Amino acid sequence: MANKKEFPNFFQQVKNLSQLSGEVVKDVVTGQEIFVSEEIKQSRLEECYSCSHYEKESKRCRACGCFLDYKTSVKSATCPIMKW
Repeated sequence: MANKKEFPNFFQQVKNLSQLSGEVVKDVVTGQEIFVSEEIKQSRLEECYSCSHYEKESKRCRACGCFLDYKTSVKSATCPIMKW
């Protein structure tokens, strides 16, 4: 669809993933929890499902390019448009 926002370019997606990975490593090193509860994950996903950046077919966010089934379960992850 021509009017649909594209995903960020490959390099931006790699940067986003690298930043999140760094946060996860920091949590591991400091003994923090890595994953959120199933309830928090579902709450985050519901926010994503109602968002205009949500791409239903691939279950990805067009703002950051992330696969949301995974990102929403990571405690240190944040929504790029601050919905959660």
